[in-house]
Amino acid sequence: MHHRTRLAQSILLAAVVACPERALAQPAVQLRLPANGDVRFENFSSVVLPAGVTNVEVWIEGALGDIELSSVRVRLNEMSMTSFVSLNPLPRGLRAIVSFSATLRPEYNLRPSAENLLTLEAADTGRTSYRAQFYLWVDEQSRAPRLAPTQHRAPAETLTPPLLHKPPTARFTSEWPASTTERIMELNAEVVDAEGLRRIVIEVNNKDVEEVVLENEQPVRKKNGWIARGKLPGTVVGDGRKVMLSIPVTLNKELNVVAIRVENVLGLRTNINRTVQRPKK
Repeated sequence: MHHRTRLAQSILLAAVVACPERALAQPAVQLRLPANGDVRFENFSSVVLPAGVTNVEVWIEGALGDIELSSVRVRLNEMSMTSFVSLNPLPRGLRAIVSFSATLRPEYNLRPSAENLLTLEAADTGRTSYRAQFYLWVDEQSRAPRLAPTQHRAPAETLTPPLLHKPPTARFTSEWPASTTERIMELNAEVVDAEGLRRIVIEVNNKDVEEVVLENEQPVRKKNGWIARGKLPGTVVGDGRKVMLSIPVTLNKELNVVAIRVENVLGLRTNINRTVQRPKK
């Protein structure tokens, strides 16, 4: 009897070694709605949601490694939702809470009477990528979430090569002279990022002079870490995808370096600068 048991174990071990890809189970990817009795739907499901649903959760469990939070990208109808997502790491997994009520802008909310595509992409520490994809409908008459009558067919493979994320782009939109006698110069620049901007810092000679943070897709200007009581000189307009700056800066040395540091919601950064000479009188 012991000999047969050892023989069976040997055969099983040989099968795993010969076909390692079969020993690696696909991760569990689900859409969950805890506010509706912890209802769960499998990956690539078409789901009917009752009106008034303000958030859903996307879970990944059983990944091949721990999920890198900086790699997570969430989209609704091809619009980045990263600014409106809370991420909770799990052992070899992830819980992403997507909030539709965080902004009144319609493009970041579920469209009524139309199919909404919600996707999540992430990579683990071994650089294996995962994709969650759900098709969401809003039904004013429905009282509980349910599968839609028509379902989309899931692709044959859900693990894809890692995605490459690009840092934000920044550029000066006006020319400066190489030398000037002016003490105050107008800084004009454009900052763009597809995933969503988080923070823009303007510095002169390695000292931060102003900060712009994106709150609910709107730029908020700060001085020394605080929102200024009065109106700051210049203008800052735009949203989480594009910000235009026109701000006066003070030149206080003979050789001045004016720089712009930018960070997006994925933590990727960009830095640009220009130099101007201010001769002594």
